[in-house]
Amino acid sequence: MASSVYGAKPETGLSILQRIAKKDKMAVEECFDKYGGLVWSITKKFTNSREDAEDAVQDIFIDIWKYAGRFDAAKSAESSFIVLLARRRLIDRLRKFNRQPKVFFLDEIANNQSDGWEKKLQMQIEIQQAVQELNKLNPQQRKVVCLAPVCYPNAMASSLLFSILDLNSKGVKYPKLECGRSVL
Repeated sequence: MASSVYGAKPETGLSILQRIAKKDKMAVEECFDKYGGLVWSITKKFTNSREDAEDAVQDIFIDIWKYAGRFDAAKSAESSFIVLLARRRLIDRLRKFNRQPKVFFLDEIANNQSDGWEKKLQMQIEIQQAVQELNKLNPQQRKVVCLAPVCYPNAMASSLLFSILDLNSKGVKYPKLECGRSVL
């Protein structure tokens, strides 16, 4: 005797979701056996880790337990209803995750060596120290220290540096330049 309800168990005439709505615990097990793989495959596409996926699958099956009474076999198949519940739950989880501030723990950062975070951090510290030391120099010394690396490595003459700074050759002496470099 075939049932007119898609996915219905022949003995009762009720689908798995209809039986879940009546709080049939065996129907929950059947639902998990029948649709667990489907829910898992959808969930893996929406999550980044196995732990998140497992939590999401659990949340989805809790929603199935809560909302099974809304299932109407005349409007959709059980699998469509379950996919819709799963999709909604996963979108809600993503929205919640995106609203939360990002928190990074030092041990997580320390374990992630691939992005060179140590070098970036060290460079930021050195830049801050250099700015502090530059601020200790008078404006003319600061210009010399800032322009000297541009002029000298490119084989520019000191006269060009003096002309850029609008100084005569006696205005900047090498010991002052070396003093500025040693501070940095």
